[in-house]
Amino acid sequence: MFCSFSGSIHKPKNAIHQKIDNLENLKNEVEKGLQQGWSRQEIRRKLLGEGDRFRFFTAGRISKQNLFDAFLISKGIERYPGEPWQKEDL
Repeated sequence: MFCSFSGSIHKPKNAIHQKIDNLENLKNEVEKGLQQGWSRQEIRRKLLGEGDRFRFFTAGRISKQNLFDAFLISKGIERYPGEPWQKEDL
């Protein structure tokens, strides 16, 4: 298998399982942050870091905020309590 970011992947099945595990762990951490009352920005920064170069290169279509929002939507939360969606978050 070939990855445009990492090049050739010799054990693609293992890599896919590892990616799934990482996303599940990230989802669990998002849920913990929600339970602790952290803001969307706090959770995103703590779990995904500050920078977001893909947001720039993809005109916002691929971004850390979109990944975070997808976790919220998967939990049935369309808007974070007390915080409206902001245009720059989309």
